[in-house]
Amino acid sequence: MVFLAKTFMGIKRVDTVKDAVKLKSVKRKRRGLIDTPARWKAIKAKYGLSKEDYEAILQEQGGVCFICQRHPLKIRPRRHLAVDHCHETGRVRGLLCYSCNHRLIGYLVKDNIELVERLLEYLKRESKYGRVPD
Repeated sequence: MVFLAKTFMGIKRVDTVKDAVKLKSVKRKRRGLIDTPARWKAIKAKYGLSKEDYEAILQEQGGVCFICQRHPLKIRPRRHLAVDHCHETGRVRGLLCYSCNHRLIGYLVKDNIELVERLLEYLKRESKYGRVPD
């Protein structure tokens, strides 16, 4: 009897169920982030940052997203940290992961400091609404 095992490389024929289970448990190699000259050219054109400037900011932040403190290789999808900037003044603020830059800042906050202050107040306040049962 022949079994088909779905792997990250496609479907493979195997002789036993045990072999099929083994194939499914094989982990993919994690590739590093792709670094191309075109990427640095785009960053220079859009934000005025050279590769050295970007790496200096990254080193100052400890190699992680400024907000969530995650390393780019630990984030899914794995991407370089984005250059976060103020859309009104053009000032570069730092490097953020996709989630923090687009979902948190871009969607929720939208450069509105008053909204951020209200969000912080909301998270810090004590509520009198009870507790969620265990």
